[in-house]
Amino acid sequence: MFRSLALFCFAAVFTFSAVYAQDEPVAVKIRATPEILSLFEESLQSLSQEEPNAKAGGLFRLLGFAVNFDDKAPAQKIIDTLLALSPSIEPEELRHQLYTAIAITLCGMEKYPEAIEMLNRVPVALRSETQLDVAIRIIIGQERDKTLPPFDTTGLLRQAIAGAVESQNATVETLSHTFLGHELARQGKPEESTAAFAEAMRAAPKIKNIEERGHMVGAIFQRQIEHDQVADAMRMFRTVAPDIKPITTIALVSALIDRKKQSEAETLIKTLPSGEMRDDLLGSLVLATIETITDAKVGELVALVSTDELRERFLQIVTTQLQKNGRTMSPNKWANA
Repeated sequence: MFRSLALFCFAAVFTFSAVYAQDEPVAVKIRATPEILSLFEESLQSLSQEEPNAKAGGLFRLLGFAVNFDDKAPAQKIIDTLLALSPSIEPEELRHQLYTAIAITLCGMEKYPEAIEMLNRVPVALRSETQLDVAIRIIIGQERDKTLPPFDTTGLLRQAIAGAVESQNATVETLSHTFLGHELARQGKPEESTAAFAEAMRAAPKIKNIEERGHMVGAIFQRQIEHDQVADAMRMFRTVAPDIKPITTIALVSALIDRKKQSEAETLIKTLPSGEMRDDLLGSLVLATIETITDAKVGELVALVSTDELRERFLQIVTTQLQKNGRTMSPNKWANA
């Protein structure tokens, strides 16, 4: 068995390297040549006498390569074999893991209805994390490919929330509310979106790890700013606990800069104490607005940088960037602006 699997994996990787070793980035695909397919069938046959759990493990190793074939039939054949095998998988927890893993694989194959059906085989409390994963993958797929049919992503996210509450998974609960807010905003339902983001903020304090909690709250702000819910984000920011303030400040200011909300970003930066974080965010703000920023504003913001050495270095960077935009101004003039 192991010799067949090893030969198949080697041949697949070799084919990928030979066919796609190009300068330009390409989609990761393996050409399903007759030789590769022959080794694939040999590998499948070598697993036929294995006991169910070991066979499932071998099949998943094969599936990891087969999903990258330019022909999806081999991957589907493995999935069908796994499903036929699944009643024999013990214990039940392992069977549930099998179903969730297949659901993620089906998402990668853009077979979203089948992925959702697979998830429904798993108890709600055990599938919340995977349900969130599937919902996010569908959302990303729809944003990338406008021709995809509509799916009940909000329903998936609400089920993920229910499962997370039941299993007491505060991270999944918070992130599910956050993506629900994103989806509702995307569907043109601003009031419901605002309510979902507020629920995410209420769930976040239950996350025990400080850094993780900070990143989750930062993600809420980023999604709000993406949908121009700036006032709500700024209001919620004022309620953030001190222990996660630095992480969430960086996330919020970065989102404001990305969405060209320069005035709000500047106002927030100016509330920060002098130090490395404020210096970094000032730099991000100036460089993000380099095409339109006035000389006087450059001088005003650079004056907030914490040390003379950093200020001089930063002015040199700004000088270079402005020259690329056809503007020349000496650092001394900025410093006196």
